[in-house]
Amino acid sequence: MTYMKKLFIALALLSFTAPLTGYQLLSSKNQSDDSTFKINQTRLQHNSQHWQNKIDSARIETQTIGSPGQYSLIPTSVDELKKYNPLLIKGTVFNLEPMKNCRNEAYTKVSVFVDQVLKGNKKTESMIINFNLNSGFIFKPQQDEFNYIKKTEVPMPEIGSKIITGLTPRKIDPTKKDPITKFFVENQAADHLSYSINDPIHSFWIKKNNQADFQLNNPLLNQQSKDDWYAKKLLNLTEQLNHLKKQIH
Repeated sequence: MTYMKKLFIALALLSFTAPLTGYQLLSSKNQSDDSTFKINQTRLQHNSQHWQNKIDSARIETQTIGSPGQYSLIPTSVDELKKYNPLLIKGTVFNLEPMKNCRNEAYTKVSVFVDQVLKGNKKTESMIINFNLNSGFIFKPQQDEFNYIKKTEVPMPEIGSKIITGLTPRKIDPTKKDPITKFFVENQAADHLSYSINDPIHSFWIKKNNQADFQLNNPLLNQQSKDDWYAKKLLNLTEQLNHLKKQIH
């Protein structure tokens, strides 16, 4: 296996977290829910406009992931969702950034402010957690037909939207000089823990600013619910999460 293949396989499994240092993020407590904080809306709007400006000029290539064979533990209930994920969070997408130094591959750093920990280490609340999605802007010198890859099953979440997803924390030593660690450092991995999103195809829910409820962030599963057993179960799980939303707002 070549060095670049090893690097990109590892990146598919790893992502990273950054502390609040340097982020003018918190403004005041949300009076309707003492467990959460308001995000600096000016900074959020700036991030959203900056990303949108990049998207407006992008040349987009739409791709389908295909068979998600690597994801064997697909939750069909809230209990299973908690069982399969060491960390389960509800958060707000704070920023999206192209990851540099990954030629011929598209990786986007998704920065999420953790509003609430539904399962796992409560110290994660009110922190920024960064994980990567295998889509977004790509630097591919040998072609200029497109510079952005859009994945049909995992749309890029909008900045400002709410998400629910499961994560796995892993230790990382930022002082190491191996290529993978260097990649994290170059993309501002500033902590000793990394986070990976466990199953972006089946266990990633989103609530956009104009929506009342969470929905599965996978349009294909939403469309094939009548014919797909797992799709039906996941849509039922989505309903369960929305019934619990008073507890996870």
